[in-house]
Amino acid sequence: MIYTSFVQRSPVAIGTILVVIIVGLAGTDYWFKERPTLQQSTEVSPEIPIEPTAQSSSSEASQSSIASIPSIPSSSPQAGTPASSSPRVVKKGTSTRKKAAVNVDDVIARLGLARQPTNEASFLSLMMQSGTGSETTVLLWHDDRAFLMSWLENDDVKTIFGNLKQALQGQFSSKLTDLRDETVTAPDGPPVNILSFVDPALSSERLIFLRVRTRLYEIHVAKNGETIVDQLVAELSK
Repeated sequence: MIYTSFVQRSPVAIGTILVVIIVGLAGTDYWFKERPTLQQSTEVSPEIPIEPTAQSSSSEASQSSIASIPSIPSSSPQAGTPASSSPRVVKKGTSTRKKAAVNVDDVIARLGLARQPTNEASFLSLMMQSGTGSETTVLLWHDDRAFLMSWLENDDVKTIFGNLKQALQGQFSSKLTDLRDETVTAPDGPPVNILSFVDPALSSERLIFLRVRTRLYEIHVAKNGETIVDQLVAELSK
């Protein structure tokens, strides 16, 4: 009777047991197979937004530094190019520095000239009364006067030279000869502004004014200096 009752109920019970077993197996399979994947995803996911952001910042910084250097072409760097390549860029930039003015004493010695103190006034010394004074000296060639030379250093030398030219031109007389007013640029040298003339109303000697970089020269050429004045001008124009 009990057996008969169990057999009658057994299809329902067996079905229930099978359902429980299947669900249990599925849960176990999910636990062992799916859970590690979730853990791995949980551990990796925070790194996903961080990695591209770092690469983007590095690329933008590299392109910004390259764009700030005009001597370098505007092309972007190749991937994997080390940051140590930057010294080459700096080296190129240093070639654009302004060369310092020549040493006047070295030029005088190289041409075999001798300095002699003088109290003579130059146009530069008269013009710079209230500012930084100019230096003036007489240059001797074979013990005779060759030049009176005066010079000054000033960052605003272009303005000073322009004002000086305007003042001199206003004093030119009808006896003015050999006027030269031009800018000369040597292949490996700086632009040189030259004003040269002979006017007995202003001086008994030929006058030459040179503007080279931040320096302005005034040269009074005596007869004894005519043979080497071109060499002097060339040396001062470097």
